[in-house]
This record gives sequence, C-alpha cells and structure tokens, in this order.
Amino acid sequence: MRFLRWIFNISSRHAGDIRRYEKGKIGTKIFTIILTLILSAGTLALEYWSINLFESGNWALGLFVVLFLIIPVAGASFEFLGLYSFLGFRMFFWGTVEHAIKKIDKKIQENRVSNGEQTEIVISAQNKSEKSHRWIDLFIGIWSIVLGIGLIVGMIAMLSIVK
Repeated sequence: MRFLRWIFNISSRHAGDIRRYEKGKIGTKIFTIILTLILSAGTLALEYWSINLFESGNWALGLFVVLFLIIPVAGASFEFLGLYSFLGFRMFFWGTVEHAIKKIDKKIQENRVSNGEQTEIVISAQNKSEKSHRWIDLFIGIWSIVLGIGLIVGMIAMLSIVK
C-alpha cells in the first residue's frame, strides 16, 4: 500500500525537485528547459530505434526495448513535463502576486514619505529588492505543455509511419 501511495503522490516523490526549482535561480530554470528537451528527444529516439528493430525482424529485442525502455522513459518524460509545467505556472502566479503586493507596498511607503512619516524601516524596505524570474517560469510552464503535446504527436506520428 505504501508503494501505491508513493506512486500516486507526486509531491513526495519530487519534493527535492520542487524545492530546488522554487529556490533556484536562472541557471536552474535554464537547466530545466534543456533537460525537458533532452528527455523528450530521448523518448522519441528510443521509439525510433524500437521501430527499426521491429522492421529489421528483431522482434524480441524490439519488444524488450518497448517494455523496459520506452514505456518507463515516456512515463518519466510526461511526469517530468507535467511537474515542471505545474511548477512554472505556479511560480509565475505567485511571482506576479508578490510583485503586485510589493508595488502596492511601495506606493503606500511613498505616500508615507511624502507625508513626512518616513522611518528607518521604510528606507530599508525601499532599498531591499529581489529579482524575480516569473517570465521564465511562465515560459517553462508553456514550454512543458507544448513539449508534452509535441511528444504525444511525435510518438503517434512515428507509429503511423511504420509500414
């Protein structure tokens, strides 16, 4: 029962990935884009290889590749793409909300400064600014969805090409 709970609970399986992505900087997000592309291309390459094995008459090895390589790698690819699509959209949403809150807070502080109520806390809050990567998060969300759809279309297209 624990195994089934682990299989169907993405947050427990990918807790480290989620933390790394949320705390990661621009390099982590670029690495995610590259990794999703490599994983999708690898899935399509494995499918192409197995189709060539079936066409050459090597049914046993082709079936082995399908059962023990393509199905697990394709499943991992779709799960990875789904996870990072969700994380990308979630981080974009919260980054946008946080940016809006900071903007409102800055206007409130500017009003206080103009009324002569400036304190050291207000000055330090104005000087503190964090860089947000919400646009790359949005790109990763969209990229993962498009890549997932492209992977499905590519796999079906490769199967339909078989004579």
